Amino acid sequence: MRIILKAQSAYAAGLAALACVALAGCGGGGGGGSTTDDIARAVPVGSGGRSVRLNNYNSWGLTSSADHQNATKLQAALQKLVKREDIVLTDDEAFWHETPGWDGCAPADIKRLNPGTKIYMYYRAAKASFENDWAKPLSSLTGKLNIGNPIYWADIQQNDWWLRDGNGQALVHDTYHFIDFGKPGVKEKYLQTMLARLAGKPVNGVVIDFVPPDLTQVLMGRPRPAAYPTDNDWYTKAFVPFITYVYDGLRSAGYKTAGLCYDYNKRGSTNEGFMRSKIDISIYESWLVHWNGDWLPKNMIAQRISDFRQDPLECWVADFGLRAGISDYELKQTAALAMYYVSIPMSQDKRSYHHYGQLPWHTNWDFNIGLPAEESVRMTDKFFWSRRYTQGLVLFNYEDSGAITFPITRAYRDASGQVYRTSITVPAHTGMILQTAGN
Repeated sequence: MRIILKAQSAYAAGLAALACVALAGCGGGGGGGSTTDDIARAVPVGSGGRSVRLNNYNSWGLTSSADHQNATKLQAALQKLVKREDIVLTDDEAFWHETPGWDGCAPADIKRLNPGTKIYMYYRAAKASFENDWAKPLSSLTGKLNIGNPIYWADIQQNDWWLRDGNGQALVHDTYHFIDFGKPGVKEKYLQTMLARLAGKPVNGVVIDFVPPDLTQVLMGRPRPAAYPTDNDWYTKAFVPFITYVYDGLRSAGYKTAGLCYDYNKRGSTNEGFMRSKIDISIYESWLVHWNGDWLPKNMIAQRISDFRQDPLECWVADFGLRAGISDYELKQTAALAMYYVSIPMSQDKRSYHHYGQLPWHTNWDFNIGLPAEESVRMTDKFFWSRRYTQGLVLFNYEDSGAITFPITRAYRDASGQVYRTSITVPAHTGMILQTAGN
């Protein structure tokens, strides 16, 4: 069995990443049961709970076929998944109820385990050849399908809705076949089929990926289609009408819309302004590090902190570049969470955090520091932030070099148990998440 929790956001990371998109996920359900304590952690109540809200965007569960037949591993993966406030699933009816001995990992099953979580269905604008309606007639489809793009292959094929270059060749990258959003009937069929598949499921919203606002990256040097001689032609004739029709239709049907909206390099652009008018949730897919895992420049970090704090939309951090195997992963993992803690508004109800991985669960996520007690404070002329929480303290030093010593008036301990009583020295590029300790 395989259930895809969230396929990699290849477009946002650059289309070159398309070739390495992986399939994986979580199987699960009520079969093994989850403990009350585990599920209770899904709600960050401050005292006695978690201090961070979590999503699973850019995360996978189990990657091998053998793992998906292992009830113990499946149960462990499910318990990690359902402890999140925001859960992204793909539309994978073919596998939700087909693991022996399991009830499945369908939205209804997850809601039974954690009624408070919000579930978002993940779709793509591209059509992948591993979707199991591929090359099948509509009359043969039973409804139990693995669908990334809600338009069935037979409809696309019959209407020739494929996106083609100036030579008439379909645009394909790896297993992903792009669709011409500007052709008559595409946007209508996309929304119609999506709403039909969502009907009756306890889903709160929808994420749509692989929606390029321009064709240059998709074409990769191939001749432009006659219908779109410039990127602006594609943007105005295909992208904007598609997004407007589909997102407005989803909102009218009561679903929230999420998009990979935040881009430091396009802040204030026409595209960003348009997308933000159509989404309820902005995904910060780049947070602490570059796509390759390297540290971002200081000015970008300062801007992200400011934007994330003031953003009127609901926001998810989903740091694509922060993954096991990069240099200084543990250091960056703690720093990224510290950056989140100093960035969130006083109320965290419209924020959640995560980074790339196979459903990781980190010690810091269960390290309770309460709730924000005050706004974060930036040290004058330094890339250093501090913030007091009701049961802790967060420090974030993003100077290129040089430790900074922060005076304290009470004792704090870190997750390893080390206690600080009079001052705390924070090295460069380091975050510290501290809990109040006895005198």
